[in-house]
Amino acid sequence: MAVSTQQKLALLLLHIFLINASAKAQSINVKLAPALYVFGDSTVDGGNRLPPNPTYGMDLNSSVPPRWSNGLNIADFLVAGGSTTGVNYGSAGCGILPQTGQPINENGSCWSFDNQILFFNRTVSDNLTTLFRNEDLVQHLKNSVFLLSFGINDYVFNYLKPTYNGSLAALEPDVFAKYLLNELSFRLTILHGLGGRKFVVNNIWPLGCTPGFSTRQPDGENCCDEKINQVLIPYNNSLPQMLMKLEGTLPGFLFSSWDDFQFIADLKMNEAQYGITHVMGRCLSDSYWGTPCRDRDQYVYFDDTHTTQAANFIFALNCFNGTLCSPRNVFKLVGM
Repeated sequence: MAVSTQQKLALLLLHIFLINASAKAQSINVKLAPALYVFGDSTVDGGNRLPPNPTYGMDLNSSVPPRWSNGLNIADFLVAGGSTTGVNYGSAGCGILPQTGQPINENGSCWSFDNQILFFNRTVSDNLTTLFRNEDLVQHLKNSVFLLSFGINDYVFNYLKPTYNGSLAALEPDVFAKYLLNELSFRLTILHGLGGRKFVVNNIWPLGCTPGFSTRQPDGENCCDEKINQVLIPYNNSLPQMLMKLEGTLPGFLFSSWDDFQFIADLKMNEAQYGITHVMGRCLSDSYWGTPCRDRDQYVYFDDTHTTQAANFIFALNCFNGTLCSPRNVFKLVGM
């Protein structure tokens, strides 16, 4: 887990990443927690690895680093309820497994989950210990929220389109899911040992319905690749069981599991309710490099993989104080 000088400097300059760019975010007007610590990939990256196209982040003000969307991501909206401290370690292209995203394109290597945990440990030892007395630090970490968004890249780069370890792609879907969940459980246990108690953890949205994986029909419409979606089911079905096991064995461990898979399905079935009229196509005209559409708030996807600010906002509202996150939503988790 060697960390370059450039990465160290980037982390030091990371800043408390609270977003001030969107009036929408202010509508979640509840104090989230003493702090939000974010671990994950491009779905929550707050500017650690910048997108290749300058149209990313086009709906943010110029002082906010671009996200892998047209605007704010899910982590931004969850923190916007009043939690003014925290750190976002999220890094586009990475995953739960160390080999996921290493190496990756011209922007340089991403920060693996192991690296992100290392950075958090340094945040505690180098920064938080200067701000809190021992017991206050324990309470700060106990009441903070640890947001995790991983798994998509692990499936894409190791299983669906293997780039690194072809042997993993030979596993049956349930075997790969078990392996990946064991790796996630191991790292959650490490974060618990470092003081984390309240965790918000994602499952994997239906990749087969994203513009990058869906299939084009003769009439020009996109259709979900259900074979890909079926591969994800063992992971999504077993994730809550794994988290329940940790809650039953690790002192003080609490979780909220966010259901990305159901969220996308719900958007597709209730377009009018959410004001979303484009549930399959992307806003960009070409994968990750195209020209953006004008009606971005009516799209689920900004590019081939990533969701729009509008979709992220809808999700955050339903996870914070709705039913998309279980067995308790984020609001209830914070209150425990």
